Amino acid sequence: MGIQKMMASENRPELKYWTGDDDVLAWMALVQKIKINNTELYNRCVQICHTFEKDGFASCILKGQGNALMYPDPYIRTSGDIDIWVWPKKSKKLKLETLSKRRKEIVKYVCKECCPREVEYHHVDYPIYKNAPVY
Repeated sequence: MGIQKMMASENRPELKYWTGDDDVLAWMALVQKIKINNTELYNRCVQICHTFEKDGFASCILKGQGNALMYPDPYIRTSGDIDIWVWPKKSKKLKLETLSKRRKEIVKYVCKECCPREVEYHHVDYPIYKNAPVY
């Protein structure tokens, strides 16, 4: 976005200060790669939310991907992982009244798919996607 804004600005640097066309081409290629990565992450966010919903959990995408709509172009912000808040829904089948029981239910669910590398009070590493960590 910075380069796009700079090129449209009356105060842009003169072309003699550019280091070469190769730099511009490299930046353009990087922007395309970022767009492709974000498209994949957005699709995975939808997929994982649907999966959690189907399996009886409420969820919400947080931080980067969740805030991307605040950017002028959400597809060109650098991203890397999916941060998701998950909470078991109350149901007659799962009588989970206490916070401790709800946390245990989340860890139990994650362990069915794959063994988490890290489990803390508020954080579970859920490595279900290659090249897109889920926390």
